[in-house]
Amino acid sequence: MPEIADMERSENAIKEINNFLRSPIPELEPDFLKRMSYKNKKWFVSLRMKSGFVAMIKLPKIQQKFLTGFTLIEMLVSVSIIALITSLFLANYHATSGTELTLTTQKMASDIRMAEDFSLGEKDFNASAPASGGWGIHFDVGSYSYYIFADMNNNHNYDAGELYKKIDLPDGETINRITVGGSDVSFADITFFPPDPDVYINDATGTSAIIYVMGSKNNQQMKKNVNVNFLGTVDVN
Repeated sequence: MPEIADMERSENAIKEINNFLRSPIPELEPDFLKRMSYKNKKWFVSLRMKSGFVAMIKLPKIQQKFLTGFTLIEMLVSVSIIALITSLFLANYHATSGTELTLTTQKMASDIRMAEDFSLGEKDFNASAPASGGWGIHFDVGSYSYYIFADMNNNHNYDAGELYKKIDLPDGETINRITVGGSDVSFADITFFPPDPDVYINDATGTSAIIYVMGSKNNQQMKKNVNVNFLGTVDVN
């Protein structure tokens, strides 16, 4: 039974106290709660009953829990959990810092496949006749861009007047190396000659090319490469 001071122990007052102990504090009417105090690590509340009596009641543990603050140990545990989550986030961030470079090379591979699709579909160039030599894509070592072109003169190379679209690499990324048939070259023209289409790399069939892309982030150098084989299969490593 609750501790009662300075009040008559009437049945009506006891019923009101019991009703209070079974109800959440927020549901009390404003004029019902007279005063609250904290003594000896326990919460007490002074209540004015409808019958006019005033009672000093020690709150049960379940209601005291809503009124007491964090202990030092609880604060230390909370800070430790936050620190652990932060460290895991930072570790994951550094582990995925090459995401932008991956997106760049994936788009590059997609653009190579698009040039192949243009050739298969005999796409028109500048609203004129389809490109007689098919469609291709041009890369230069040291460049921050690459080019999709229509091979209008059927020489399997990128020439003036054949540009369809220029694609710029994101800041900090560059094409730093190109190999064709295992040898370093300064550029690569990859063309797809319809209707199969046949794959030409620098005017040669039966060979492959690797386009190396370099990027830097957080003072770290990262590399990804796009591979194109003699069948026109494209993949990213």
